[in-house]
Amino acid sequence: MTTFSLDRLVSAFKSEPQLEAAAQSEREALVDLMVWTMYVDRHIAAPEQAEIERAASELPWTDGRGVDAFINASMRRSRDVLGNAEAEARYLATIAAKLESDVSRRRAYDACACVAAIDGEVSPEEHEHLAKVAEALDITP
Repeated sequence: MTTFSLDRLVSAFKSEPQLEAAAQSEREALVDLMVWTMYVDRHIAAPEQAEIERAASELPWTDGRGVDAFINASMRRSRDVLGNAEAEARYLATIAAKLESDVSRRRAYDACACVAAIDGEVSPEEHEHLAKVAEALDITP
């Protein structure tokens, strides 16, 4: 079920009229949020990473580096801010600023919720993270 949901949410960045023209920066923000969500419980499950890589590989990617290189850089960014409240708040604000439409913010939040649930349980750290993401994106979970 989680795989289907993540597929649907990521494909929305390719197929829905409001998201079809999503800027590369919005796709990058989506991937950054999914990767960061994978790290917040400090337990990286192989299915989480595999699903993020698979889903991200389906996005149109126009930055020249390629999605795999971006995911690797995103992993470093996520590890760098993890556990530092000020750094996390700045990182989240930077990501949120890239998600311009209500639709893309909702889809990004929902994708994070799917990532948090991939391993079968949403940890307290993941719940807290999702609450912060929702607040930063100005959406109701």
